[in-house]
Amino acid sequence: MIWSLFSTFLFIIDLKLKTKIENMPSNIFPFNICSNKITIHKSHNKGLAFSFLENSPFLILFIPISALLNLLPRFIILLPHKGSFLKKFSLSLILAGGLGNIYDRIIYGYVVDYFSFNFKSKYLDKIKYIIFNLSDIFIFIGTIFLIVLEFNTSKKNK
Repeated sequence: MIWSLFSTFLFIIDLKLKTKIENMPSNIFPFNICSNKITIHKSHNKGLAFSFLENSPFLILFIPISALLNLLPRFIILLPHKGSFLKKFSLSLILAGGLGNIYDRIIYGYVVDYFSFNFKSKYLDKIKYIIFNLSDIFIFIGTIFLIVLEFNTSKKNK
């Protein structure tokens, strides 16, 4: 139950931020916060990550919904079992992020992206051109944790 509430809470936070951004006048964007480390944008992504498949509306809905429908039963089956904190946490993040972006696609026809990072580094400099939303971050972090868990599980089974 707690994990479902956690996912719902994350979904609502992202939804509120997206709604706030959408309701702000476009002429104030972009602007910087956090000592210029983060830039706030109002960006509409009609594709998947990096506008991939932008001209394929069916696939843009089909792929994320299929992925979510694949993860949801695993999440539900895992919930009543004790332990598996990191796996439950990871799946909660991915589900919240996935729902947030799917919601946008269904309601608006695009995903609302609203921030980028400004790093002064020769390795991370290009990241400032990528605009994210919290749902993207939830999906990314949850996926990283699942990959780490999978590597640890496969090492233990050898």
